[in-house]
Amino acid sequence: MDTLFHFIFSIIIGLALNIKRKHKLRIIVFLAFLCIFIDVDHFFGMTARGTFHNIFFVLALPASLFYLAYNYEKPYHSIKFQTYSLLLGAMLVVHIITDMFMGGKVMLFYPFSIQKFAMPEIWIMATPTFFSPLVSPTGIAIGIISIIIIIAAYLEEIIFNLEKNKEKLKKAIEDSNEDLF
Repeated sequence: MDTLFHFIFSIIIGLALNIKRKHKLRIIVFLAFLCIFIDVDHFFGMTARGTFHNIFFVLALPASLFYLAYNYEKPYHSIKFQTYSLLLGAMLVVHIITDMFMGGKVMLFYPFSIQKFAMPEIWIMATPTFFSPLVSPTGIAIGIISIIIIIAAYLEEIIFNLEKNKEKLKKAIEDSNEDLF
């Protein structure tokens, strides 16, 4: 897929998750720019669809940002940076999925393996005489992306509950320490 598609589709993902309602549109645009940054490996002599198009980068970057935000954001006051890191993760995963489904091959385990992966082209036709697919690689990719969006829509609630449980656990430990001494 081309870079413009990845940028626009990332914005669509952010809007689909109602991020604009809670946060500013410029955050979605900024994250979309970060999402297309992984295409830089096509231009500067890096291993195309390998250097940044691998699961280690795509999962490590948002996970690291989430960990930092989780540990340094004040409990119950704000979880916006945690939300942004997970949104970036969803955008990056969708970037890789669209590359794999739309005719591209991606080195998912680079630098440990240079094997390229692509999704098989699955076509289920309505009739054998007329090109009218019921299922196509594009439809499968959009279906997988829709599932990711649905899961991501509930991530903010999950983060909030994690924060709440973290505080409860901290208080329980403090109370049990007081009982011991």
